[in-house]
Formats: sequence, C-alpha cells, structure tokens
Amino acid sequence: MMIENHDPPASGFAISSWNPDGVATLDASGLDPRSALEAALRGTLALALGSAPVHAEADRASPIRGEGEDLAALFADMVDELLDQIAEFGHGLHDLTVDGVLRREGGGYIAWGYATGTLAPAAATAIPRIDAVPVVNEDGQHVTIQVTFRRS
Repeated sequence: MMIENHDPPASGFAISSWNPDGVATLDASGLDPRSALEAALRGTLALALGSAPVHAEADRASPIRGEGEDLAALFADMVDELLDQIAEFGHGLHDLTVDGVLRREGGGYIAWGYATGTLAPAAATAIPRIDAVPVVNEDGQHVTIQVTFRRS
C-alpha cells in the first residue's frame, strides 16, 4: 500500500556554511512567487548576518523593491536592494516581508516589501554578493530559488 503526502511544501530556506573559498548556497521555496521570494530574502539576511531573521518587535521599516524580466532577475534585484540595506544597518535589521509580486503587462515582474528592525546604523560587515545567476523553478505547486553567494 502506498500513502502519498498531498500536503503542500512549507515556505522556508536552507543555507550552507561558508566554505573555505567564501562561497555558500541558499535554497528557498514557497507556494507562490511572493512566499518563495520572501523565504529567499530571509535566507539572504541570515547568510549576511550569520543568524536567522527573528520576528521581534521592530520600531522601524525600510522599503525594498525590485524589478526583473523573470523571477530570477527579480530576486537578484531585490537582493541588491536588501544588501544595500544590510550594508547600512547590519544587525539593526531583524526580519523582512515581501508584500506583493505583480506580473507586468509588458512582461516581467515587480515586487515590493520592507525590512524591519531598529535600523540603527551598524559597523561595516563583509557583505556577500550573488556569485551566479539564481535558478528559479516553478512546477505549478511551489516555487524554488537556488543561489550561490560569495563573501566580498
């Protein structure tokens, strides 16, 4: 007798440790582009700061926005925006939310959200950068994002 699990996969992320060459990987998934982007950006925050985002009371928010011809380009654009916020606020960022993702009429995507925390300026930290084009897969049931980062 075969029992199939029909529960949809949960949104979330998994990150590797940094290897000796300063490379780490991120795998994220969600039920739709918005939740997959949010999970992948939370994973990016965890890689950059060395700890998973926390759902703490935040007294401030900073906008994050992105555009791209496909979901991979959209994610890369949002990562650039998030890493700029991390460069300025570092551990003053605690979490982030992706509020929405829209498909543009002429093609491509636009997304927006915000990072939350104390937003107190932080000391400089080594900011990782995307090392290769992100890989995004959609199978009709969930969206996965895989990306490699390199420490600067």
